[in-house]
Amino acid sequence: MAERLKDTEEELEAVNAFLQQYHIRGKNGRYLYTNRETEVMQIPGIRELLGLQEKSPKESRMHWQYEEFDHMTGYEEGKKIQLIDGRKVRSKSEAMIGNELLRRGIAFRYEAALEIAGKNYYPDFSIRPDEFSETIIWEHLGIMDEGKYRFDASMKIHDYMLNGLYPGINLILTSETRAKPLDFMLVDQVIRTFIHR
Repeated sequence: MAERLKDTEEELEAVNAFLQQYHIRGKNGRYLYTNRETEVMQIPGIRELLGLQEKSPKESRMHWQYEEFDHMTGYEEGKKIQLIDGRKVRSKSEAMIGNELLRRGIAFRYEAALEIAGKNYYPDFSIRPDEFSETIIWEHLGIMDEGKYRFDASMKIHDYMLNGLYPGINLILTSETRAKPLDFMLVDQVIRTFIHR
């Protein structure tokens, strides 16, 4: 048993050394993992390869965020800002939110498909925090001083609420205007209030 554990540790060390030199990309071009050991352990099949036990609930949630899922297609050119794990988002505010979720070890999917009343929506973040079994949606409403954007956002929120997504319960809403951009203090406060209670 001790010999097998030593072999497994040596294999893990070799994998980590490899990952420090390379980032592996999935079929859609996004990073599946980076060079951190916790992310290595999320690679499908790696635990079995290394002869390790089943994933903990937290490891399962972290793995969930990198699995393939239905997401917004098109407008890929708008995703220009890279998160610390290699995924790309559309705005600096979304990057601020995404990076803080990653830093705190909170699993999320970006623009995952959500069907509501026969319509497809693609909320910014679908989150699986440790404390909840239910997914929480986080929409960041980025240009609320533009009339059409504001109208579309209000219609989307209306549909969300008609279908069981409620602000402060399982729906987080943040917003900004040109004069009042999103700031880190608000992101931190929202995460502490609604995700890490």
